Amino acid sequence: MQIYLIDFVVNNGLKKSDYKYYHEWNQIYNSKINADLIVLGSSRATGHVDPQILDTLLGIDSYNLGMPAYKINMQLARFSVYLKYNKKPNYIIQILDFNTFAKKQQPYQIQQFYPYFSDTIITNTLKHEFNVLNWAIFNIPLYRYAGETQLIKMGILEYFKIKHYDEFIGYKGYYAGDKKWDGTFDKFVKDNSKGVEIEINDQSVNIFNGFLKKCKNENIKVYLVLAPEYHELFHYLLNRKQVQEIYKNFEREYGFNFIDYSDNPISFNKSLFYNSQHLNRKGAEMFTRDLSLKIKNVMNN
Repeated sequence: MQIYLIDFVVNNGLKKSDYKYYHEWNQIYNSKINADLIVLGSSRATGHVDPQILDTLLGIDSYNLGMPAYKINMQLARFSVYLKYNKKPNYIIQILDFNTFAKKQQPYQIQQFYPYFSDTIITNTLKHEFNVLNWAIFNIPLYRYAGETQLIKMGILEYFKIKHYDEFIGYKGYYAGDKKWDGTFDKFVKDNSKGVEIEINDQSVNIFNGFLKKCKNENIKVYLVLAPEYHELFHYLLNRKQVQEIYKNFEREYGFNFIDYSDNPISFNKSLFYNSQHLNRKGAEMFTRDLSLKIKNVMNN
């Protein structure tokens, strides 16, 4: 019984925390967002779309629910959790890239999910996405916290109101990348001089299709946005046109605007990136302003 009690205390303590893993999730579960516009995507959402600029230029309340390092299935799972506890948004900006429909092999910062394993949306998606996770992590109390002494301590201290952890850095889910060009693209080119085939998982495409269909039926306007990527990357993505065509087909089928930044000047300005797929702060602010004006133009017509 003691192990069940400790598990309960740790989980519920972490649900009170504003530690980096949990701030966003706790905002969702505590129904504190309720935004008019939600941004979805990977780190290319988290680090590219500034809600402060969106709010100012569009005159609405927005929130960024991007999930660094996660593909479309987990992004949509997070949105499903969001809808359970917050009002339905009127608009969604779905940030896309050429890896949106790939399958991720290993979970990233899986600790962010630990306090919420009672939510079947979370556990079912993790089980579906990652075969490396075993039965015990989902079913034995405290097993998932093995080696996570700091999280256990944090949960206990939060639960008994001894200490509050507040390490959240950012604004409404947005974290700017204050970084210089890091050289990872140069290594990628060296290792893949002949280019790479982009993975397109059919099941992920179908899940995204179902999401768009649901949004259409519920009158949620979705903006499909292929955010800027440094243009030299394109030469090494052998089937990038195939991915773009998938996005264009969704635009045709559902009438949602597909906004493609592949040929935008931002994608050709290396000084706005810190690697081939991620903008720095200056680039993110420029992109968000440009995107906001494009969306505003659509809204007004």
